Order: sequence, then structure tokens, then C-alpha cells
Amino acid sequence: MATRPNVLVVAVGGNDALRSLSPERMETNLGQIVTTGQASGAVVVLAGMAAMPNETADYRARFAAAFSRTGATPGVIHMPFLLDGVAMVPAMNQADGIHPNEYGAQRIAENLWPYVAHAIRTAAGAP
Repeated sequence: MATRPNVLVVAVGGNDALRSLSPERMETNLGQIVTTGQASGAVVVLAGMAAMPNETADYRARFAAAFSRTGATPGVIHMPFLLDGVAMVPAMNQADGIHPNEYGAQRIAENLWPYVAHAIRTAAGAP
């Protein structure tokens, strides 16, 4: 039985940044995910990600632009940065300094919820 979601949350990119994946390739992949999600009838929430500070300024800018451009796709609800208030905050991350701990996960959920709630209202036809 095929399932058609009403809302699709796309929260990817952290590992792409860690692997220094080409931002242009990532943007193509993001675009395909968004297109497929919208074609299924889902309202898409795209959570932005940032490249690590150890990358070059050019790479970080190209990486951020990939999310900005994809987030500007008509009908997409764009959250600028999934890890806002979590990235680079020791108290919000595990010992590796990269992966959120329980406090970081809670902050992410709190930050993401308004975007998901908007998507749910949109999918239900509410203003």
C-alpha cells in the first residue's frame, strides 16, 4: 500500500558538509527531494544546514546558498537553520561536539515545531 504524506520534513546536509560534498550536487539532490515530495502532494518543510567552520568561506557560502535557493522553491516552508542555538554549543551536544544530546534535540524540536505546525495547517487548507 502506497503512503502519501501530507507533510514532508527534509532535514539533511550535516553529513554532506562533513564529507565536503559539492554544494551544487547537494542542491540538485535537495531539489529532487523537494520535487518528489511536492509531486506526492506533501507540503515540504526544508530545514537549512550550515557547513562546518573549518571549511573555506567560499564552500560555506555555496553550501548555505544551496539551501536558500531550494528553500525559495514555491510552496516550500524554509527553516533557515535546523541547529540554531545547538551547533557549537557544548551543553547542547554530545562529547563529539557534533551530534545533539537530549537538550540539543529538545531545542531542535522546539525550533522546528512552528514550521511543522505551519505545514500541517497548510496541508489541511487552513490559512
